[in-house]
Amino acid sequence: MDHTAMIRSNPHFKESRLNSLYSNFNNLKVLNPEGYEANIQAWGSLFADILNQGYIQDSRISIPSHDPDLYLFLSIPLYGKPASLGVILTELVLRKVLLPYSHYKALSEPYVNENKTRLSDYLLPQKWLQWGLAGIAGGYNAALKDGSLVRDRYISWDSLTSIASKCDEAIKEEITQSGTYSGSLHNDLTLYELLRDKLKLSKVDFETVLIYLSRDKHMCTVKEIDEVKYIRYDSKPEEITENEVRVINLKSTIRNLEQRKNYIDLKIQGLEKDMKSLLTMKDQEQRKLRLKHLLKTRVVLRKSLENCSISYNELHAVLVKIDDSTMNINIHEQLLNSSKVLKNLNSKISIESIDDLKLDIEEEMRMTDEVSEALGGNEINEEVEEEFAALEKEETEKHRKEKQRKEKEEKEQQEERERKEDKEQLTQTEPSSKKIPDTEKVSSSDKVLEDLKNLSIEPARSNAKNKTTQPVLEHA
Repeated sequence: MDHTAMIRSNPHFKESRLNSLYSNFNNLKVLNPEGYEANIQAWGSLFADILNQGYIQDSRISIPSHDPDLYLFLSIPLYGKPASLGVILTELVLRKVLLPYSHYKALSEPYVNENKTRLSDYLLPQKWLQWGLAGIAGGYNAALKDGSLVRDRYISWDSLTSIASKCDEAIKEEITQSGTYSGSLHNDLTLYELLRDKLKLSKVDFETVLIYLSRDKHMCTVKEIDEVKYIRYDSKPEEITENEVRVINLKSTIRNLEQRKNYIDLKIQGLEKDMKSLLTMKDQEQRKLRLKHLLKTRVVLRKSLENCSISYNELHAVLVKIDDSTMNINIHEQLLNSSKVLKNLNSKISIESIDDLKLDIEEEMRMTDEVSEALGGNEINEEVEEEFAALEKEETEKHRKEKQRKEKEEKEQQEERERKEDKEQLTQTEPSSKKIPDTEKVSSSDKVLEDLKNLSIEPARSNAKNKTTQPVLEHA
């Protein structure tokens, strides 16, 4: 939506209030303090919407008074320009909701916004009265005598702190990923390109964020030499050294060579495209001349690209060695510090003291046992003996049962094997019995019948003999 629709969409800019908001309401500060504060609240919320919704093309942190002209930007049909815009900006500056960039940049000490007003404060009537009594005694005025605005940018403190926090996270993430000494060293151009690519940060916002991170939060150190800002991103209080400046210049040269390589490569691709298009040219003489010219240019560019690549590789190798050397120094320092720590800790203990300590502990333990026995150790020993005997009995019974179980299993396995063997023998004998000749079968049958007859005769004879001898016995 355009800026007019955006203004009207703000809940504080209802149609019924537009006349008051766009009028000169400076006299309401005395006549109607609550109405005055309600208008200031509405404009404060509108400025927050303008930044949050990206209506300022070159910034998400600050609102310019000119380029574009803020009067024209805020004007709407029927109501025109806001007549009290200078009063509004002055009031928001005094309450530290907005901050003039010129004042902020000129500070030599960290800016501490302890008493700044938040948008939530606009909802409290007691705050309105407090601000009304405070007046505009701060001395700052955003408007000139003719009513025009002072040429400046007005920083939203909330927006600045929020975006600066995101920038800090992005830079630290990049340093962590590189894991090198040179990863924390930049100039203002390389650091801006990093944040531009990651967060789409504008050049105007980058300059404001850099002041905040270096001067106000001490998250980095900045040193300006010949209009170039050298940046070391850490919290060390020391100034940037000459070696660090040299490393930053080396990184800048490598970056320039890389950009040069990309530029030449694109030029070569463009030449080759032009050469292909010339092949369709009908005028052979002109085609020949142009092709030769393009070929010569390509040879020169390829030679330049080769030299650029060699220089790039050499300087990049040097940078890698610098990072390796710095890492070696850090490792050496850590080893030295660790050695000192171990030496300090070990100096507090001696082998003789450890041996004496062990002897003392053993002596005290022996003394404790003697005291325990004197206080009822016999009963404890008897109880221990009883428990020991019960454990032995339980273990013996357990082994006996286990032995019986194994014997039973072995017996059952033996019986199973015998049954299997008998079954196999029976299976083997059946086929042979079927092969007996018929004559043998007959003789066998006769033999069986004869044996049965003999068995029947023998009992008969035995009975007859018993009957014969019985009267004799009776007579006797």
